[in-house]
Amino acid sequence: QGSSLRVSWQFPASEDRAVFRFVARPDSFAIGDSIYPYTIDSVALGLTLVARDSTVKGLTIYLYRIPATVDSTVSFTDIDTAFTAANLVDSVVVPDSILTDDFQRMLTGANLARVAIPAGDSGVLALGVQIRANSGTGVRIGGSAGGLAAPTFVTYIQVDQTDTVVARTFTRAANFSRYVSQNPPVFDPDLLTVGGAPSARTILRFPWPDLLKDSAQLIRATLELIPTTPIPGLN
Repeated sequence: QGSSLRVSWQFPASEDRAVFRFVARPDSFAIGDSIYPYTIDSVALGLTLVARDSTVKGLTIYLYRIPATVDSTVSFTDIDTAFTAANLVDSVVVPDSILTDDFQRMLTGANLARVAIPAGDSGVLALGVQIRANSGTGVRIGGSAGGLAAPTFVTYIQVDQTDTVVARTFTRAANFSRYVSQNPPVFDPDLLTVGGAPSARTILRFPWPDLLKDSAQLIRATLELIPTTPIPGLN
């Protein structure tokens, strides 16, 4: 539920996919005390590129339809089978000069079938994010806790009242998001681990002799941590 989600492709440490699920969309629209059916005119999907690897060009972000049941138990293996051409919703070609930006994809007409919600999904839409580029790289996109950077799902509708047609919208925020890693870290009890998905924290406590407490003044302290393997990163 972090403010940003990691997505990577052909990254040495692991590939990562971002997944998010939106608040359910009602199957009717209320005007005053009356409930009306509606027809969908168009759908807008929004996401924010929070950061990218500035050294890698040719970035494209892909949105895929994934099962509406996605939750915190999902793994990379569980979700990877959904990233197929049949489930592709849309893509965003990111100019090489863009490091962070908001993107919106509008679906109309026959393309609305890509985000049609079956009755069995109770109005819930879930999406997954994958990337491609000229070489292995990674990005961060806004997650459900990202405020203005959070993904959005807006449905533009027409409500048929008795004597008129009214245009309205349903705006749905993501109420669940996370990223899944192809190679999640295996924790070694003899080593200190920081990072990963789910994220890990390390807590250290050092003894401080009574002799020094009574007679010494702390001028400088140095903490030395030695990696057991190379630490991958993005520029």
